[in-house]
Parts: sequence; structure tokens; C-alpha cells
Amino acid sequence: MRFIRTKDVLRMLGVSRTTVWRMVRAGAFPRRVTISARASGHVLEEVEASMEERADRNPAGLDLLASQAAHTDPAAEPGPSVVRANPPSASGSPSPPHGGRRRQGLG
Repeated sequence: MRFIRTKDVLRMLGVSRTTVWRMVRAGAFPRRVTISARASGHVLEEVEASMEERADRNPAGLDLLASQAAHTDPAAEPGPSVVRANPPSASGSPSPPHGGRRRQGLG
């Protein structure tokens, strides 16, 4: 059994730390293990097995993208509407929040 650090896992997979975290949370990737009091990593054999399983199941890795899209589908949950506190003026620059003139200098 060989341990590898998270940065090495990221290089092997070619994804971000957040993506690995999401995959672990979804049960699609093995969890980290504690190597020592101040170090954690993954078991190399588990990482390689997960990669092989993913490649055999779906060569393009589209199953992960589909599951992520289901969680971020804007049509599924309506988001809050955006309201601008200070809409831009006719010149295109926003008005100051206090409603007065802008300071021109210190003097």
C-alpha cells in the first residue's frame, strides 16, 4: 500500500481540489486517510481503481458532469432577483452612495 498526497491526486486526475471534494462527497471517489498527525493523503491503489472504474464506465467522464449540472440547473430552483442599489447614471458611472457630489481632492 502506498499513500499519495492530495496535490499528486489533483495532478493525476487533472481536476481542481474542489472537484475532488465534490466527488468524495458524492461517493464517486475514495476519501482521504490520515497518514500522520499533520499529514493526510489517498491510498494510491484506491485512486487508480477509481480512475479505471470511471474510464471503463464512461470514457468521457460525462456522468460527473451530468450530476453537477443537475445540482446547478438554474431552471430547477429560481434564484433571487438582482436589484441594483445605485443604478448607473446617464454618463454610465454609478452615483455615489451618499447622493452628494464626489470628492475632487483633499484641499
